[in-house]
Amino acid sequence: MKKILILLLFISFCGGTGESVLEQESRENSTRQSSTSTTVNQVDFRKLDNQYRKNDKFILPTFNGNCPHQLGEIIELFDYWRLEFGLNISYDVLGEPVFGTGSSLQQENCINKIVGSNLSQNIELLGNEHIEIIVGRKFDKARVGIENVQAEATKFINLETYGPISYAIHPTDQSKDLIADINGNIFLASNKETLYSVENITVKDNGGFLSLKYLDNNDYLIGFFTFEQSIYINLFQFSEKKLTKIKTLKEYKFPKYSKCNKSLLLVRIYNHCESEGAESNYIGHAGGGIQVHNGEIYIGLGDTNIPSSVFNSIYTTRDANLPWGTILKFEFDYNLLSLVGIGNHTESNLTEVWIKGLRNPYRFSINKNSIWIADLGTSVEDEINLVPLNTNNVDLGWPYYEGGFAHQPFDNVSINSITQKSPIFSERIGGLIGGHFLQINGKNLYTFGTLDGRLFGLEFVESGVLKYKINIKNTDFEKGNFLLSIEKSRNGIFLMSSSGNIVEIKNS
Repeated sequence: MKKILILLLFISFCGGTGESVLEQESRENSTRQSSTSTTVNQVDFRKLDNQYRKNDKFILPTFNGNCPHQLGEIIELFDYWRLEFGLNISYDVLGEPVFGTGSSLQQENCINKIVGSNLSQNIELLGNEHIEIIVGRKFDKARVGIENVQAEATKFINLETYGPISYAIHPTDQSKDLIADINGNIFLASNKETLYSVENITVKDNGGFLSLKYLDNNDYLIGFFTFEQSIYINLFQFSEKKLTKIKTLKEYKFPKYSKCNKSLLLVRIYNHCESEGAESNYIGHAGGGIQVHNGEIYIGLGDTNIPSSVFNSIYTTRDANLPWGTILKFEFDYNLLSLVGIGNHTESNLTEVWIKGLRNPYRFSINKNSIWIADLGTSVEDEINLVPLNTNNVDLGWPYYEGGFAHQPFDNVSINSITQKSPIFSERIGGLIGGHFLQINGKNLYTFGTLDGRLFGLEFVESGVLKYKINIKNTDFEKGNFLLSIEKSRNGIFLMSSSGNIVEIKNS
């Protein structure tokens, strides 16, 4: 019976057809050294130095707007300030598509020019800043390639349970690592002892216990699960070899809405209506991911909608008073033991909403200063999105956009009026499971998978995305075992499978 439930749980993980879209993330050495200042072409940047160094104050150049500066001249300026004045600043370079098939901007004049940064324009630099310079790139979808790479998987642990779905790595003590299964049982990874069983779990419709993660200190954990018509976010504490529930931090009640109450062309294309105007309760897409990074907590919520619905998602994802189809962002108040919303999206009335326009961000991850969101699509496209952590008011487009496809018509909505960020990759994946970065044979790949256990990796190349099929051995997914989650390990990734097997692939 549980196997039937898990199949139903993930049955809507089918994706769609499409192409890949670039958001190149290239890194440049942020600590260049030069033995003499003669390596700097002072003539080229003297005008910039006069413009941005005022009365012994160093002003961050104007980056945003109409791409006024070339990357090279700004790097020369920063290097000059460091060499001549000891300004202790560092920088990375990120790419953003501004022209070509992978961009909605189509600003050819901004290619290889700076279009933004992680800091506010024209602030005074104090000499201890790290600057992420965002440079305009061109992308041509036709240059996406596919290659094969071999990885070796090792069986890490087997639990006598069905559906291990989340791995909680303790920040400092490996003996406190925990594993949670979809039914709310929480185990100590070191000896597989059951420490806690969450009561009142609803394991259906993309629900159940979905994620468990440690906070930064005091052995607190955040757990996320569904029960009946609500999502619960609970606080736990692991002390003296016992796991205890402290309190419920958040409860989000699933919405009620009338389905198909507009007879539009879109409704006829996506023929999911039994009767016009019938009231509908939550059916699926709870989301489920949790990540903790630098004291901030990120939680992904789905659109809580019918698996095949596009039009009805307007009722849940586009209501400023609802949290659905979003990434939430919190700080944790250790004095009050509470979550404090810091997302502050301008199109939401909820302080915790940070990113909007998602269908089902079941798994996402954080690498360096960016969040990678795997969003499950309908039968059109699944997509992978890359969003810098310092970015605000991002809209990933759902339900108006799905990958590279524009859904329309929508009543009183112009598709061109929706400001959305294009995905870095979208195609018909089928059962998308978001992942983490993994080093394979010296390549640093964003590794993601599918419900049936296939693994893929993405590598950014100069003008596109290179997709790898990652071949693994020592797994049994072909026997009806499901891949439920890809979790970060201390030296690679874990594949969490429905049979109870947890397989590790180490960095190589």
